[in-house]
Amino acid sequence: MIDHKNSFLLVMFGVLTLLFIAGCCANIKQMPAAAGTPEIEKNNVVFKGGKSQTGTVQMISVEVYCPTGDGTNDIKIGWAGTSSGSGEFASINFPEADFGDGPSKVEIKACHHNSMRVEAFDKNNNMIDDAAIPSNEQHVSKTLVLEGGNIRRIDVIGSEIGINDVCW
Repeated sequence: MIDHKNSFLLVMFGVLTLLFIAGCCANIKQMPAAAGTPEIEKNNVVFKGGKSQTGTVQMISVEVYCPTGDGTNDIKIGWAGTSSGSGEFASINFPEADFGDGPSKVEIKACHHNSMRVEAFDKNNNMIDDAAIPSNEQHVSKTLVLEGGNIRRIDVIGSEIGINDVCW
């Protein structure tokens, strides 16, 4: 005998999961301002501050940052860390428990006052795509698109960066 109630619930869970994974955003602008912290989670996406080569964590915050005066909150990354020594770049993470192997396409709306580059990695730490906002295009919000595989982590490289939103 088929348990229709459980079958219906499983189908609805699958549909909701597909809708969630197929096209959502972190909605950073809806976040309240927050002082420096090593990690911020929004809609299951985990934003982490970078680390210096000695392992010191660089704090990230939520504030109106870039473009200056637009009145919406961003995740501010003052300095994105380094990959030398014990360092790590700041990152945008899609945990397996919430995203499986990760979204196949991610759009990052961002702005910088100095420099910004992003590199996308799969669950096996293989780089699958990268993008950048040129250093001469400061103070203007741009959308970077990363695709080409299932994205588990995006390293954020540069300084004075405002992440306006992340969509997948």
